This record gives sequence, structure tokens and C-alpha cells, in this order.
Amino acid sequence: MKADFIDPSSYLLSDFKFSLDPKNRYVVFDLEATGPDEKSDHITQIGAVAMTRIGESSHDCFKSLIRPSKEIPEKIEELTGITNKMAADAPELSEVWPDFQKFCKDSILVTQCGYEFDYPLVESECDRLNLPKLEQQKLDTKAIFALMHPNRSGVFSTDYLADYYGIDQSDLRRHDALNDAQLISRIFHMQLKEASELEIKRLHTESPIRIQKAVLPKL
Repeated sequence: MKADFIDPSSYLLSDFKFSLDPKNRYVVFDLEATGPDEKSDHITQIGAVAMTRIGESSHDCFKSLIRPSKEIPEKIEELTGITNKMAADAPELSEVWPDFQKFCKDSILVTQCGYEFDYPLVESECDRLNLPKLEQQKLDTKAIFALMHPNRSGVFSTDYLADYYGIDQSDLRRHDALNDAQLISRIFHMQLKEASELEIKRLHTESPIRIQKAVLPKL
């Protein structure tokens, strides 16, 4: 998979290949951070949900606050509910990372807006802290939707996908990493179901496709 960021609002996805094998095991995750810059911001929370081989969410979950090496801006505190006071008592990412890697073992990783934020943020954190990187295949529900629906355009946000698939999220508190991971797992489950109904067994890019990036809040 290759993502070429051609301008601030979009990127080109190419060299993408994914086989929808019923034997696949997935870990759907989400991150909260000190801000929207994957190069200079830091992770403040990790939430993850394991999915069974048939695409159903299991009861296996992972969640941890992370103490970042920079302060959380006030607007981000308000958005996520994670305050600097809470983060001060949390473990550093290097302390949590081995447990998260163990949770993700033998699984394909899945998140939303991952190619434009979560995966680059993880790469940056691993480089900064000299941590082992996640080597598994990495999927993005936004990119999967774009591949399955080439005639649709727009920003395929979490809310857009939840609305498209008719997913109830009233029981979830948004901008909490575990709750958002649970919502993403519901979206991904519906995508696997849709692919099965359409008899799609493999997704790939024959040529680069343009994907619009999320509109980020101003701090």
C-alpha cells in the first residue's frame, strides 16, 4: 500500500491489495492525540477491539491512557475529555507498547482515516521512542469504502460511514479511543458483510485513487 499526499486535502492510494479471507483476524483500533499533526503530536490514548474470524466483535478489548511528552491543548482536552492532569498519572507509550503489540499479534490492523493520521502517527512515535513498529497489514475503513464505491465522492468520515450503513452509535461516547474503535469495528463489520453479499473476495487498486482527507479542527 502506498499513500502519496499530493495536496493538503487529498492523497492518492495505490498498490493496495486485500484478500477477504474468512480466516483473517482483525484488531480495530483508534488513537487520541495532543493534536491533528501526525509528525509533531503525541498519542494520549489507545483503544482497540479484537474481531473474530467471521468479522464479529469479540469481548477482547484494549484501552490505555498515555502520558505524552507535550501538553494537551485546552481545546483537545475539551474534545476528548483527556486532561493534562489525567495524563500526568498515565504510563508512557513505551510502557504500554509491548502489551498493545501482544494484543495485535497475528491480526490485520484496521482503523478509520488511518492512512492520513493514525498509522503515520504510530510511525512517528516509534521513531521518536525507538519502539518496534507494527509490521502487520494495515487497513483503513475510509479507503475500503472508496474502493468499494468508486462512483461516490466526498470526505468519507466516521459519521458519513455510520450513516451510510445505518449504524446506531447512541451508546458510544465519541472521541474516546475505545468507543471510537467499537464504532469503527461496527463499520468494518458492515463492510465485510457488504463485500460478502456482493461476492467481493479481493480489493485492489488497478490505478491510483484519490481520497479526500478529513477536515481537521483548528486549534
